[in-house]
Amino acid sequence: MYYAPFEVFGGYNFVRTSGDGDNVSLNGWNMAFTGNFNSTFGIKAELAGIYRSEEDIRVSGHSFMAGPRIGGALGVFPARVFGHALFGVMRDGVNDGSDYSTNFFAMALGGGFDWGMGRIAIRAPQIDYFPWRHDGYSINNFRISAGIVFRFGN
Repeated sequence: MYYAPFEVFGGYNFVRTSGDGDNVSLNGWNMAFTGNFNSTFGIKAELAGIYRSEEDIRVSGHSFMAGPRIGGALGVFPARVFGHALFGVMRDGVNDGSDYSTNFFAMALGGGFDWGMGRIAIRAPQIDYFPWRHDGYSINNFRISAGIVFRFGN
């Protein structure tokens, strides 16, 4: 079975937040770097940004997370399925004249599909439960990502 020792992903990121009774949608980008030890296990590091503007208020968030990723071929289809458990930090900022920002504990529990077994694949979709926690306050989010995977090595 083909696997690449290194993968780079870049794409679109949509996050739906749910905290304090307010549901907010944010759009942005997502990048991930994965080092694969074999065809089923790797370590993934991810950077992402999400943004929203309303009137004179701009909200932004940037996350850095890392953790294990497992995966394998999807039967007879030219695709791979994967799951990951990523843990790290989310920096949330609000620019409304006060420039408020704070750091949260963040994690992403989920996975997705990479369509294509060669050097280039399409990741669609990647779906994650994406909660943030800070000082006993929790925001439960869901995230959907899609984009292009580039595979290197071997």
